[in-house]
Amino acid sequence: MEISRREFLKLMGSSAAGLALSMFGFSTFSSYYSKNNNNSGIVSAQSSGSWDAPINQPSGTTTVHAALIADGRVFWLQGSGNHQPWADGPFRHGTWNPDGSFGSTNTLSEDLWCCGMNMLANGNVLLAGGTIEYDSQTLNGKFHGANFAYEVNFDSGSVGNRTEMAHGRWYPTQITLPDGKVFVCEGLDEYGVKNRLVEFYDPANRSWQIRLDPSNTFTWCAGQGEELYYPDAGKTCYGPGTAPHVTVYPRMHLMPSGLIASVGMGARDRVYNPDIFRWVQAGTATPRNYGTSVLLPLQNTDTEKGKILVCGGSPSSPDPSTNIAEVAEPSGTYGLTRRNVQSMNYARKHVGPVILPTGQIVIFGGNLSANRTPVLNPEMFDPVSETWTVWSAATVPRLYHQVALLLHDGRVWTAGTTLDVFTKEVRVEIFNPWYISETRPTISGDLTGGAYGNTITIPTPNAANIAKVSLVRLSSTTHHYNTDQRLIWLQIVSKTNSSVRVKAPINGKLAPPGYYLIHVLNNANVPSIGKFIRIPGSADSGGGTTYTTIYSQPGTNSYVVLNTGGNHRVGEITTAASTLIGNSVKRVSVILKKAGNPTGTITVLVRKGTGDSIALTFGTIQATTLTTSDKIFTLEAPTSHTFAANDKVLVEWAGTGTSTDRVLVKRHFYSDPAASFNGINTRQTSKSAASTSYASYNYADIAGEWSKLG
Repeated sequence: MEISRREFLKLMGSSAAGLALSMFGFSTFSSYYSKNNNNSGIVSAQSSGSWDAPINQPSGTTTVHAALIADGRVFWLQGSGNHQPWADGPFRHGTWNPDGSFGSTNTLSEDLWCCGMNMLANGNVLLAGGTIEYDSQTLNGKFHGANFAYEVNFDSGSVGNRTEMAHGRWYPTQITLPDGKVFVCEGLDEYGVKNRLVEFYDPANRSWQIRLDPSNTFTWCAGQGEELYYPDAGKTCYGPGTAPHVTVYPRMHLMPSGLIASVGMGARDRVYNPDIFRWVQAGTATPRNYGTSVLLPLQNTDTEKGKILVCGGSPSSPDPSTNIAEVAEPSGTYGLTRRNVQSMNYARKHVGPVILPTGQIVIFGGNLSANRTPVLNPEMFDPVSETWTVWSAATVPRLYHQVALLLHDGRVWTAGTTLDVFTKEVRVEIFNPWYISETRPTISGDLTGGAYGNTITIPTPNAANIAKVSLVRLSSTTHHYNTDQRLIWLQIVSKTNSSVRVKAPINGKLAPPGYYLIHVLNNANVPSIGKFIRIPGSADSGGGTTYTTIYSQPGTNSYVVLNTGGNHRVGEITTAASTLIGNSVKRVSVILKKAGNPTGTITVLVRKGTGDSIALTFGTIQATTLTTSDKIFTLEAPTSHTFAANDKVLVEWAGTGTSTDRVLVKRHFYSDPAASFNGINTRQTSKSAASTSYASYNYADIAGEWSKLG
């Protein structure tokens, strides 16, 4: 069931919230709901974070749209801001600075309220669509969408570069594609009718192109059905090949396959292929009015498929919110399947979803029903355990039109809320996640590299203790959803005393072009302040040293065990016909974890095929540094070794004398060795302390990477 925006605003205006506001004023209302909301006040034992004292936006402003731009500033946009007295202006926007101050407030001649937004490859923010007239101003009682589009300058925060789409869009969704173009769909047109055209924006020449699906027969006419009110309606038509029915502000995500998945807010999941402009129905779903979705953290591999968290919302606007959460995953070429995960502790809609540099997903604010009964406690979703944890309560209720945005330093900026068409929330409140109060690693200089498939060198004095590196896309958000949000875990390939080198994103499907924040995380999962980097960047010189990967396996959920009474060596052996013969190796990475309490020294080395003597030692690892989760270790030898037949790259550990103390070495399974590069060039090999010979296994390779100079 769908409900019109006008009906929703009527519900808001007649609610107890509106009565409370008219009687007591907004600050009293907020205080009242701090004591009378559906929060139990139970917070996890883990230190969850704290809130700064709220500060007011400039007089006469609130926030409905927000984006992170250069120097860690926030671009905020109000437009008319769902404030009926401002339906004809002024249409305001401005910036917020990381020190807590606000820049100047500026105005536009056109109303961008309820536009779509996304980050472009050059860092600018594309704002497409907006409002021509409120429903109270039109003959047919519907909001009418605008066809204009603007760009926000990444460096200055100014708004310009006006262009026009074919027709109006009010509540559209926008996705940055792997080639830097922008997919735009949905929204209400200039007559208040759903816009069924797909358009692509090309930032290179600031042009728009209509994209029709050659596989369907749908047609669409602008304003069709509104001819009684507007004589020109229904006369400009398109098709066949217009878009199928999807909701306004559909919850869409660019997946690692390059396809766009649509997982809300309606009753059907859909997939769009931007290469051939094709729509496919991918599954059914429960409607989630003003629910949200978040693309979960991605691994930087070509086997990554992507998963989407879907949560909150309500079956229709007047219905109570749900706490049910799901994960949607690709299935086959165009399918999507859903499965339930642990429910949220609080039912809520109108939420603010944020992905932290730790990979944790936090859902801020929201409310139980209509536009009342706020939820003050955020909840954190752990994408590994797929469980929820309640975090510290905010002071300011955040409901319809709230925003939540990750800042470059890891804090979260929350703002906005319009309780009805006359009352707006003016306070900004900053959330400090748990890691803000910890001793944080640092990035001490400029990053180098970033070309797709290359590497990135990160200067840091904490290199020895860096366990992970996250790459988080700068993002923009409005209407309880964020099309830009994505985090990619970058593999550590080497370390020096003062730097960490990681693998850059492998392609634009995984990391669409644009600005990102790199964070280094220590062994306690504490992230640094983010460092801006543009992806794709240049080739990484790394101080003049270049490496080429000659062996790479991401690993599946399988391990070879080193322990007393079992194996004490495990690794890879080159075959007689291996293309690695004659190649050199200088640097290797392995993925290890522990069971029990292993101690002593783990050595990573090369043994010769003839005589089994040690040819090269890459380095050592103390077993006490292992955890029960995967940990990547990258080791570099002082010189290189040139492979000969039957040479072995090995992980060696002597054990503790207790068989339950174990070092687990990750490996990668494949089904057909003849179809696998590593299956025919190297094979898994192992040796027990009691044996004089090595055993081999034909269907797995040790996970990790090997690299040569040059």
